[in-house]
Amino acid sequence: MRIQRRAEIQQKQFQQLGGRLDSAKHTAHPSVPHELSLRAFDEKIYVSFLISKLFSHRPREQVHCFWMDYKRFHAVTAKTAYQSLLALATVFYGRAHGQAEIVKKGTRIYSDALPSLRADLADPVIAFNFETIASTTTLSMFELLVGASEDGWIHHAGGLARLIEARGPSRHKSYPEKGAFLQHRVLIIAKAIITRKRTFLEDEAWKTAPWEEDGGFKSRCDLLNDIMCDIPHLMEDVDILSSKKSPGSYNGQIDVEAANLRTRILASVITLNKWWREWLEERSYNCVEIPVDMTTPNTADMDGPLFSHILMFSDFWTAFEVCGHNTARILLLQMLRSIPDSSSHWRTLGALLDETNISPLLGISSDITGLAHEILRCMDFCQAEQHKATGTFCVLLPTRVAYQSLNKDSREARWLWRRSADQLINLNGFEIGREILRNLPGSPV
Repeated sequence: MRIQRRAEIQQKQFQQLGGRLDSAKHTAHPSVPHELSLRAFDEKIYVSFLISKLFSHRPREQVHCFWMDYKRFHAVTAKTAYQSLLALATVFYGRAHGQAEIVKKGTRIYSDALPSLRADLADPVIAFNFETIASTTTLSMFELLVGASEDGWIHHAGGLARLIEARGPSRHKSYPEKGAFLQHRVLIIAKAIITRKRTFLEDEAWKTAPWEEDGGFKSRCDLLNDIMCDIPHLMEDVDILSSKKSPGSYNGQIDVEAANLRTRILASVITLNKWWREWLEERSYNCVEIPVDMTTPNTADMDGPLFSHILMFSDFWTAFEVCGHNTARILLLQMLRSIPDSSSHWRTLGALLDETNISPLLGISSDITGLAHEILRCMDFCQAEQHKATGTFCVLLPTRVAYQSLNKDSREARWLWRRSADQLINLNGFEIGREILRNLPGSPV
């Protein structure tokens, strides 16, 4: 308010000065336009801060921030997208700097943007514009940042999923639409895994059409997300199978369904193993183990470091891929173990589930606890100052899955709650993360 008041005072001073100059016929010095306001400088600062914290502007990360194209979203011609981005940027800036008034200001902008978005979505033409996709993405991110409940975030993510599905895969072949889609895919997959419900992203068209203009080329992260797209459907079918019979009483048709489901899960394991071997050839040198006495570990409690070694990486996205791989493998292993197997099929899997490698990572392993520990051993790197906000957002799902895999009385689980939750959420701004973690069974909070 003080900034706005100063702006209004300066506007009056400029107008008075312009009037005096005009009356003196100094036509060489035109008056300053009435709409001049310091607010525009604030807005640019907020948006620049948001982009600098969420994305480091490296080529691999630029594709994800087309939905934050501040110059493209004019306050008049793209009002909703402009308001949505400004709401997110303002709240993000206010939370990061402990400025309650700025946070309130951003919340008010958010309230103004919601009716505009509803109107845009009701228009059969505007609903499919990129600006509408950008608005929806931005307001979903806003909910992640300040959301008070997981249900609220799930609702927003569900709406985003329906909008993307309605647009169809062919509308996301080129940028900026493809950049927005890549961001959406992560959110939609996370929502589907948390709710254990299948997603349209598993359909082959959604795994091919958006990459057609790139000759079908996909990054390792894209390929990993392809595998993740299939997991929610498997989870849903495991739940359906479990509801039909109690453990130990499978027979007849149920046995057939169990065998078919096990085959599908193993097919995803095989695909994930292939992904891992190819990733290892390309990226193994990008990850190193460092003794904790060489650094100051975040992964420590009152008794000292949780692990003797932590993991460091050449870049953030390598760490993200490791966490994503471990997340997918943990979920697949948990589903395999949940299906009763009278033929002792589990013991015959052997090399399919366990394979040694020369990297410091477990990779192809059936050690669920070890895979969860690796996710936690990535946290020091993910919490590094240069990519704190990005790291916070990207490890919310891996952190949830890791916690589910741990003994709730274990030292690692207690650390995850008593320190990491505050470190990752309070200090980096994603309030929804607390609820995503809090709703887990066995939560001590």
